[in-house]
Formats: sequence, structure tokens, C-alpha cells
Amino acid sequence: MPSKRTFTKPALTLDEQIALLKSRGLAIQCEEEARNFLKTVSYYRLSAYTFYYEKKNPDNSRSHSFYTGKTFTEVKELYIFDSKLRRLFWEAIERIEIAFRSSLTYHLSILYNPHWYTDKDLFVPRFDHADFIEKFKKDSGFSFNPQDDKRMGGEVFINHYYTTYDTPQLPPGWMACEIIPLGRLSRVYSSLKEYSDQKLIARDFGLNSQVFVSWMRSLSYMRNLCAHYCRIWNRNFNVNQPANSKHLGIIFNPQDRIYSYIAICAILLKRIDARTKWTTRIRSLLNDYPNISRDSMGFREGWEYEDFWK
Repeated sequence: MPSKRTFTKPALTLDEQIALLKSRGLAIQCEEEARNFLKTVSYYRLSAYTFYYEKKNPDNSRSHSFYTGKTFTEVKELYIFDSKLRRLFWEAIERIEIAFRSSLTYHLSILYNPHWYTDKDLFVPRFDHADFIEKFKKDSGFSFNPQDDKRMGGEVFINHYYTTYDTPQLPPGWMACEIIPLGRLSRVYSSLKEYSDQKLIARDFGLNSQVFVSWMRSLSYMRNLCAHYCRIWNRNFNVNQPANSKHLGIIFNPQDRIYSYIAICAILLKRIDARTKWTTRIRSLLNDYPNISRDSMGFREGWEYEDFWK
């Protein structure tokens, strides 16, 4: 392991940032435009997009030198494209997440009882049910005084339950599922002891339970990336990759690029609403930015003939 160094990089003014980019070979046609953009986006955030236009050294390390002819406008367009792509994902995940919450609590409330999530016997032994309940109590303001600002500042429907009922202590599943984070809720689903329970919910989305578990975990990860405005367009997803679905004939190759996430959103959205125009909007975005590499996103030859694009 190489020895660590002392960080000595100075903060740069906007003019110094522009000068640095130009010294590395990036053409900047309008410095005022670049200055305004850097002021609102920040040099460091934009650097995640400038990397793509930099030459690589023989050992694949950074050269800090741009390919000939690359412009600030191209970098800016790539940034804007990524931002628009995130917004499309955010809209898709909203629909899918709400449908998942609805399906989960509907089936389990009918099968068992409205407070199904409080019954540890419904879950596999490895699921830390006690910890899950404690986290829910904290998130829902269970331990706060009814007049406490933290309780009153929470969800009105949760506060209404706590101030109106004392048995059972916790609200029913259809309330609880509105505030449990998606990542934790996907673990609740994957930890259901009865495979038939998982299968019943996955069937609403036309999938087997193992694939559905994987896809919800993937979308939870994507949701977090979008919430933090992370770069996604050419990201290498080395964790939480969507599983292939042999049942649907969906084999992702490559599996670690954004295309696989686009595909699962398209498939799930069509299961929720056959009239969805989400794939049309993805196509429109791609058409608006024809110079952005499809290969870097994992679009392989013939992608447009996949059933979910039709």
C-alpha cells in the first residue's frame, strides 16, 4: 500500500478553475457562460463529467489532458443529460415504489391481520425483527409525548393513531408502509418466511420472487443515488445489479450498466400501467443527445427490439 500524503491542493477561484480547464486542453467558447455554470454546479461536481473527455495514460490512470477538440459545452450537455435521466428515474421509481408498498400491505393485511408487520413469526429467523420494530418506533415518533414538536411535526395520520388508539401500540400496516424506507421495506419483503407470501406479491409485477427481490433492491439503490444527485449515466454498478429473468427472457449483458436499470423500470412500469409513456420519454431523451455514448450506458446492438421498448 502506498504511503499517504499531505493534502495541499488550494481552493481555486472561478477564473482559476476556467484557466485550469483551458490549460488541460478544454476549449471554452464563452468564459462568462462557463463561470456562471461553475458557480451554480461547482468544479468538483462537474469533474465527474470532465473525466469522460480526458485522455488516459497507458496504465489507465488520469492524464489530466483532454482529447483534442473537446469543449466545455460538451461537458455541460453531458451533465444536463445525466440530470434529466435522474429525473426520469425518480418518476419511475415513485410509481414502482408506491405500487410495491400497496401490494405488500394489501396482501399481508388480508392474509394475516392489519398489524402483520409486528408479528415476528411471519419472518425468517435471520431477520432482526426487534431492531426493525425499534427503528419503526423511532421513525414514527412512538416514544415522543403527543404534544412534543417532533411528534407533531411528523405524519399527521401516524400522530392521529397514537393519540386515538392504545391497542395495538403501533399503527396498521397500511400506515406503517407509508413511512418505512424503501430499502428497509424490501428487506421486510425478502425476509418473509413463507415463500407463498413473497410469490403472491411478486405476481402483481409479473415476476418470480427472487428476481423481484433483486430488482427492488436495485431500485432502492438507484433511488438513493438519484436523491443525492449522483452521476448515473455511465456508472459502473458493481453492487445491487438487477438479476436476469429467464422467465421473461431478460438477460442483461452487461449487467452493471445503467441500461439494466432502465430495462427493469420499463418492465415494472408496464406491469403497473400498460399505457405508460416512460420508455417513449427515455427514447426522446436519447434522441435529444445523439452524441452521448450508448456503449457507456450498456446499450447493446439491437436494444430497441426488446419487447419492453415496443
